[in-house]
Amino acid sequence: MKIRSSLPSDFETIFSFLGQAGLSTNGLQEQQESFFILEDEVGTAQAVIGYEQYKNEALLRSLVVAPTIYSQHMVVFLQSVLDKLKEEMISHVYLLTKQNVVQDLFLLLGFQPTEEEDVSLHIKEMEHYQNTIKNENVLVYQKELYTKLSTN
Repeated sequence: MKIRSSLPSDFETIFSFLGQAGLSTNGLQEQQESFFILEDEVGTAQAVIGYEQYKNEALLRSLVVAPTIYSQHMVVFLQSVLDKLKEEMISHVYLLTKQNVVQDLFLLLGFQPTEEEDVSLHIKEMEHYQNTIKNENVLVYQKELYTKLSTN
């Protein structure tokens, strides 16, 4: 398995992958460079996840996984995504979910439930957040990727 950032040439594959899963593709054209792809040995997409970024914060979106992917591959994929975001100096990552399976996976990765009033204003202004938070039973999670060290 190979994990990589998407390229402009991947947009059609990402769009098709998300569409087949019944996820909204609104706004994805503008976000095409902000995806990570998990590929099998022959280069076929097995999982994708997108994110929107504002300065040092990111909102994960559009996670789609092929039914043939094992859970340990998902943990490795998502941990790699978080590591890559950390390399890009992202300090806080948010996600919205109402699926219990995904919820458990993100809790395993260190995400914590977050009250809506504690979500960053910049994240709340993102179209994906505004559209998704309106849905019933949507939960908000947040993970701090790094903290500034004190010099005292």
